[in-house]
Amino acid sequence: MKQIVVDSSVLIEFLRREDKEKTLLYQLVEKGCELRLPMIVWVEIYSGKSVWKNRAAGRLVGEWLGGMNVMAMSLEICRRAGEIRAKHGIDLIDAIIAATAKVNKLPLVTLNKKHFSAVKGLRLYL
Repeated sequence: MKQIVVDSSVLIEFLRREDKEKTLLYQLVEKGCELRLPMIVWVEIYSGKSVWKNRAAGRLVGEWLGGMNVMAMSLEICRRAGEIRAKHGIDLIDAIIAATAKVNKLPLVTLNKKHFSAVKGLRLYL
């Protein structure tokens, strides 16, 4: 089973689209990929207003996130995220996500490839 680090953009697409079977997240699950979520992605998803205003959306988020492996932050991830942010100028959350993938030597799946393409040594799942 292929392990993949998931960026919040992939989850957001799934939550927003009506035709869920056409989303990248759905396709990855169908392929049998093991989806790994950096802890900061949980924060990003739970910071969406619709999660708190719409009970159905909140339940859906809880169901989907509850079935995925959460990747805790470590001091190494923190150090590498700082380095990535300083060298590449990407926002802090994306730097943490990129560092999580790099430290764990796993590819990152994202719908925002331009946010991450400059990060040397980061493998993007295509």
